[in-house]
Amino acid sequence: LHIQAIKQKHGSYSAEWSSDQLWTRKKYANSNCRWECKMKFDVMNGCWPAFWLMGDNFTGAGVEAGQGGLEWPACGELDIMEFMGGANGNLSSAVHWANILSDTEHQSKSLGTYTDKITGEITDWHIYGCEITDTQITFDVDGTVYKTLNISEMDADFGNAFKMPMYPLISLQVGQSGGTPDTDASEMNVYVDWVRCYAPVGTTVYRCRKYANNWIDYRDINRCKTSRKCSVYSSSIKK
Repeated sequence: LHIQAIKQKHGSYSAEWSSDQLWTRKKYANSNCRWECKMKFDVMNGCWPAFWLMGDNFTGAGVEAGQGGLEWPACGELDIMEFMGGANGNLSSAVHWANILSDTEHQSKSLGTYTDKITGEITDWHIYGCEITDTQITFDVDGTVYKTLNISEMDADFGNAFKMPMYPLISLQVGQSGGTPDTDASEMNVYVDWVRCYAPVGTTVYRCRKYANNWIDYRDINRCKTSRKCSVYSSSIKK
């Protein structure tokens, strides 16, 4: 996969740069698993590449908005890798969630930078990983663990977003946390060799029959994770 941002306006948008992102929402998601991405990217002012996860029950944004489910950040977000700060920037990770079903209750935890954990150059190929279990979330790069979180820290009154299926995204944004692009820059690049998901055999989740876009954790099917308390579940799905 090659994502290239180019200095070119798109349609009626006022932004000077055009870029893209790839995700598998409503096509592939998983829980209680390990995610990995082997990728490399340009290090330059304005370049903001990322590999991250979002809850598959996200309501959607833009043309996909209003599909039912949970809004951000209640759906949960795991930023496995973000390179921010421009040419002299750093690799970092973060977690976003909500304690109640409201955008105003945004909770986040910055996991700091881990540029010093890699071998070689930042622009080389590296494997960025995240493993989610019943009890913890572990972040690593090239097999070196740099942060572990107790998953119960993100418990909410409607459940825990990080025990639900999540889907991967790979993005290349320009500006904002990537800084201001140099005036002579014309393109920025992200290259992906592969994205992999490893899950235990027999992992099971349940889909709510009444609210079809909401997932019920197979470890706690007696509690509706949307706080609607309908207690109506469809048959289980083996992943």
